Amino acid sequence: MIYLDIDGVLILENENDASKLRERGEHVACIANRLFMPIVISSQRRISWDVFQVIEAAGLLEHTIVHPELWRTPLRLENPDDNLSIRGQEIDAHRHAMGIGPHLIIDDSPVLASQTHLAIDPSIGLDHPDRDRALALFDDSVWTVS
Repeated sequence: MIYLDIDGVLILENENDASKLRERGEHVACIANRLFMPIVISSQRRISWDVFQVIEAAGLLEHTIVHPELWRTPLRLENPDDNLSIRGQEIDAHRHAMGIGPHLIIDDSPVLASQTHLAIDPSIGLDHPDRDRALALFDDSVWTVS
């Protein structure tokens, strides 16, 4: 499962170039295809279904889970730990609810130390070297069934 943030990853502050959104989306699509992982939205934008306009413009709709309840991480946590990343806790809640093992979080904010995180520079957004780093985080051992 890929947990995708949007702002700072696909969309940069004060950037109006739609081709950049599409280019960054192509990097995410490549990662999703190579790792055989669907996308779940973990961005704050998940509070509205309008986020799918961004996902579509980025060319990621076919890679994104569109189930009415499972397409995004929880909007509220019952007992969040204020000393830990809220985003990381939301992702953990989703992972545990769905029984997700291998995962990749693409985000410009910190998550939990136990999570597989591809940290993105929000002044650049997701780029080709990030795509290569994402793929390098996984090797054949991740997919070995015991």
